[in-house]
Amino acid sequence: MPLFLGNHNNKVDRKGRVSVPASFRKHLSSDDGCGFVAIPSFPDPDQPDDPPYLEGMGYGQLHAMQEAVAASYGIYSEEYQSFTELTFGMANELACDADGRVVLPQALLDHADISDSAVFWGLGSKFLILSPRNHQKKLAATLRRTGGRKPNVLVRPTLSKTGDQP
Repeated sequence: MPLFLGNHNNKVDRKGRVSVPASFRKHLSSDDGCGFVAIPSFPDPDQPDDPPYLEGMGYGQLHAMQEAVAASYGIYSEEYQSFTELTFGMANELACDADGRVVLPQALLDHADISDSAVFWGLGSKFLILSPRNHQKKLAATLRRTGGRKPNVLVRPTLSKTGDQP
């Protein structure tokens, strides 16, 4: 599973091209080249301070989400329909060029308020793409919600591929 880490602020040119961070590209590359899916955010009534952004992920993560939803809901259920409409129906497939850049369509640039630069914000198995201003707003909103504390997460040791403890 990929691990997208850190914040990377990259320039966006007048054609909407932006360099995908090299550390992200290595997780997004396959025999077919480098590519990922970008999905526009939707307003969350529980988080009214969150600004708009793009949610990026590799195809493996998208397949894992699809499998989890298919295993949890019938294909004609409201939950399944909502997921597929708001995820697959809104997804934009972006391919890297030879220089590691993607073209963000104007609709995505407008949605995320991106103009001169874009922040790629690694969130583990996925990442966000936002304007620098919206990155600061989203980080501030998260800090307010959490009181500046990291959630206490139970981590269970797993065996590595060699069978050793991590």
